[in-house]
Amino acid sequence: MIAPSQRSITNCRSWGDRMTTHITAMTYPPKIEAVKSGECRQTTRIYNEKNPFKVDDFILIHGWEGRPYHSRWDWRRPKEPITQVIDLIALEHTATFCQNPITGKYIGTGSLKTLSLPWHDDVMDELARLDGIVPATGLEYKSVLEGFHGQFAKYIPIRFQVTRW
Repeated sequence: MIAPSQRSITNCRSWGDRMTTHITAMTYPPKIEAVKSGECRQTTRIYNEKNPFKVDDFILIHGWEGRPYHSRWDWRRPKEPITQVIDLIALEHTATFCQNPITGKYIGTGSLKTLSLPWHDDVMDELARLDGIVPATGLEYKSVLEGFHGQFAKYIPIRFQVTRW
């Protein structure tokens, strides 16, 4: 049997890098029913340097009864493991990835192996569909992200994480 002090260490990926449960609210109305039913299993969130999403962390998604952060939780999905995290760097005209945004496979090795796509690309349309965006287009995907985080600038990147469970 593992001693209690050792048990906590075995649940870590490396020293000081514990698995986290990310409690995440769903506030985009067209997506809520698809998330509740399990049809939509992806969300795109701004990168949080102090608590980034990581594979094998957990995600618990919930909705609100009324005004977010001022009302009770209305519904919640069971806590589920995060299976894939893809970084998305957003600019005014493009989104840049180090991984294929659909499969999650790394594009190559080295710092210059990236994929930049215009927001109107078919791949961005598919990413929007996976994220429950209505209508499922890359331009609407960009519009939804800008609605939550402000308009994207031409030369000032904003980092997001596309998270799947």
